This record gives sequence, C-alpha cells and structure tokens, in this order.
Amino acid sequence: MKLFHTELYLRGTEVLTLNISPEAAGRVELHTEKARKVLAEHLVQQQAALWADEAAKERLLVLWRSVAGWADLILQWAAENGLMGSVETVQSLMDGEAAEGQEFYGAPRELIMAALQELVRRNRATLFRGSSGSEGVKFLSA
Repeated sequence: MKLFHTELYLRGTEVLTLNISPEAAGRVELHTEKARKVLAEHLVQQQAALWADEAAKERLLVLWRSVAGWADLILQWAAENGLMGSVETVQSLMDGEAAEGQEFYGAPRELIMAALQELVRRNRATLFRGSSGSEGVKFLSA
C-alpha cells in the first residue's frame, strides 16, 4: 500500500531530499519524529527513497525514478557522448559542462553514487579514487 502518490509531486517540484531530523519538524508536514521515521522507512522499503546518510538516518534521498533508471540515463549519456572506455570525475557528472541539460545534472552526490554503484554491479562501470582524492568513473562497454 502506498502512503501517497509521490512521483508526480516529486518530479514536478524536483524535490530530491527530505530532512527528517528533529530540527526539521517545523518544516515537514509530519510533526512527530515517529511519523517521520515511519514515512522514511516506508519509502526506503518501497525503493522510493534511500538514506543519504546511512549511519544517522536523518537525510532521505527521495526518488521519483529508480536508482536503476538513473543508472540507465547516465550510461546512455556516456554512450551517446563517446565516453565508453574513458574516465570522468564524479563531480563532472553532477555539474560538468558536458552533463548540462541532462536530468541527472545537479543531482545530489548520493544519487549519482548510487546510480554509479548500480552500473558497477552490472559490470558497466568501475569506480576509483585518484591520488588527489577525487572520485572517478570509467564507463565500460557491454
């Protein structure tokens, strides 16, 4: 059972994160901590959200497209732009010039990383950390 139809609202407003910490109580329609936690756990269980901060469980990344769907978009973009076999920084996926105009442009790092982890799971990408500390991804052909 769905608590409410989230996709249209979230897609229309481009809301991607929900802060459910006690400090956010006045800004979230659910005024009790228990209600916020129940909603959050329900969304995670339904794969409509994932924890942006797995340890603290205070920031929820709300999804109006599945992680697999975001992964598909990124992989399609990489293929269309001749990036298969090449290396890109994770930061460039979030705000790089080549990614401008893409639906994932400006998305939170947590969403990009979840999508890239999905591509790693499919053997379509490799993630690494450079000597400068920046994160990179190499897109792999099928």
